[in-house]
Amino acid sequence: MVDREVEDALTRSFLADLPAEVVGRLRADGERADYPAGTTVYRAGSDPRAALVVHGLLRVYLASAEGRQVTIRYARPGDVLGIAVLVGGPASVGVQAVEPSGPPRSAGQLGHRRGTEPQAV
Repeated sequence: MVDREVEDALTRSFLADLPAEVVGRLRADGERADYPAGTTVYRAGSDPRAALVVHGLLRVYLASAEGRQVTIRYARPGDVLGIAVLVGGPASVGVQAVEPSGPPRSAGQLGHRRGTEPQAV
């Protein structure tokens, strides 16, 4: 069964320009997860992963040691988060759902590791 929201988000993203085989693996291997508003989706230092935003609004932020936060960007449907952490390792940013949001828990994990070909895992 085709998930129309996932298809629409894929079409809006740069992922649509990848080879059809890779996009097919992302569709097959990506895991859908829906998050209520206020949920922390990614914490600074967590295991690197990428996600395609399917619906909702996510906030990417930096937090100081004192707990103050500064928003770096907002991610909307079709945006891909986490590419930098896949290449460079864990990042000191957090991601929070501003409104009910649904990125796949991974965009097929976009399993790209340094020195390997991109693959869905």
